[in-house]
Amino acid sequence: MLRAFLLPAEDEALTEELQALSAAELATRCAEGGYQEVPLEELERYGFQGGHAEDAEEAARSLMAERGWEHRDEVHITSATPQAALDKFSPEHFHDDDEVRILSAGEGVFDVRASNEAGAPYLRLILGARDWISIPPGRYHRFWCTGPMLCSAIRLFGENPQWAPIYRSEG
Repeated sequence: MLRAFLLPAEDEALTEELQALSAAELATRCAEGGYQEVPLEELERYGFQGGHAEDAEEAARSLMAERGWEHRDEVHITSATPQAALDKFSPEHFHDDDEVRILSAGEGVFDVRASNEAGAPYLRLILGARDWISIPPGRYHRFWCTGPMLCSAIRLFGENPQWAPIYRSEG
């Protein structure tokens, strides 16, 4: 089930130890570490949406119809995924289009800047199967798989059916 935590600036580093945790272990660490949990109904306050769906395919159809979108693809990450492919997701980046993702299997984490202001903290979104998020264009974020290294996501696209990151070092 999707959970969101506000990250203190001193805990922004993405370490191997952190990436080895499962979603449940990561949520426990955030809660026990005193991180402020953000209720899902408050995500819009930060400019994005998220939730849990009973069926990933139905959620994809519904979100696409709601936005008038026609394009989608799927990405599958496992322990066999080459590191070079994974390295595209974890550096901080943004997109010119909405980023809408529905996890159809596994778990993963999106660290999304709470705003576009300099020094804005991350909002850590911990997703499990059938959780979804929508990140607005231009919002810096990063994605990483949790320790089990299993994540399948349905990616929805508007008019531009491609994943085009703009990394902080380039933006």
